[in-house]
Amino acid sequence: MTIFFTGATGFLGRYFAATLLKQGNKILFLARSKGNISAKQRIDNILSFIYPDILQLKDHYSVVEGDVTKRNFGIPAADYERLLDSGIDEVWSVAGSISFSEKVRNDTFRTNVIGMEKMLAFCNSIRPRQLHFISTAYVCGNTQGVFKEDTLNCGQKFNNPYEESKFIAESKIREWNKANFETKIFIYRPSIVVGDSITGKTAGFSGYYTYMRTYHILKKLLEKRGNNIPRDTKGRLICPLHVPGVYEANLNIVTIDYVTDMAMRIRNRGKGGVYHLTDSNPKSYGYWLEIGTQFLGFSGITTSKDLRMQTIIDSELLQAIERQIAKGIIDYLPYFSHKQFFDKTNVKDVLGVGYYEHPPVTPALIETLLKYAVAADFKIAE
Repeated sequence: MTIFFTGATGFLGRYFAATLLKQGNKILFLARSKGNISAKQRIDNILSFIYPDILQLKDHYSVVEGDVTKRNFGIPAADYERLLDSGIDEVWSVAGSISFSEKVRNDTFRTNVIGMEKMLAFCNSIRPRQLHFISTAYVCGNTQGVFKEDTLNCGQKFNNPYEESKFIAESKIREWNKANFETKIFIYRPSIVVGDSITGKTAGFSGYYTYMRTYHILKKLLEKRGNNIPRDTKGRLICPLHVPGVYEANLNIVTIDYVTDMAMRIRNRGKGGVYHLTDSNPKSYGYWLEIGTQFLGFSGITTSKDLRMQTIIDSELLQAIERQIAKGIIDYLPYFSHKQFFDKTNVKDVLGVGYYEHPPVTPALIETLLKYAVAADFKIAE
């Protein structure tokens, strides 16, 4: 297949793109330059991060510099005409903003909604056989209980601009498909994605990592200052804090290798639809919190059901730590407070015996993920 691909510089995009190349497809990437790094060099770098030997396939891909939010992607007319005539069979729309912040709502909507409109205009011209779009399981918003794959609008309210913009983008692609039914639409809805289940390797430190980074930074600061904080028998700092969140809330986290493999299996089946790329047996927020903070060197941190910070002992230091944690958690509180389940009937039906469940979330898995993050200081160099 000849594939047009946007969003390869993002976390999910680079894994999907590298895998599609490994499967023998030809890819035309849309990307932007960054600073002194050209769009082509950025693509080479990110693909090499996933598969160090990927440049052996350099003849299988090319890069067009452009912006998904602009008319004709901001590409010069002659180049755009050549792109339209390049025999594209399949489109992967992976470009998107994952920011939860209200401060950048307009930017998030421009990327996720306007970007989708420009992509659909492009598809009007090339009429691809397949269109693959990366949405999110959290288009469910504040819906409680079981959320089905074919459900979209159920009167939900959204927790942040990211959820809302993905909901609108998904609505637009569904509406477009009514008049362009010859194109098979694949909508993937991953939950919270982390690194590789075996190596811990990741190309991004958002989501769960953002929260854990707070504890990582605090540990370094406390040890640098030499504060006389008691330690347990394993050398972990004893911090008896109750942090916001409901212990039993489902924290639906999936590894990138599982998400990528499921998406590729679905794509290769060739049956369009909406697919939840989630964990059928998610662990609780409290579990992820306790195992994660213990690995990062803390002891005694647990949850407070009333969603407020509560120290068990009176300590100015603990209150300062509370403030830092509260700052790091604010955008994620909705995900630490509810029990949501994502039905996977479509995935199971289309894959049949090719379906398998997400690997069990164990302390060893969480430690593998965080070991990689700590070694990288929670930073990714593109």
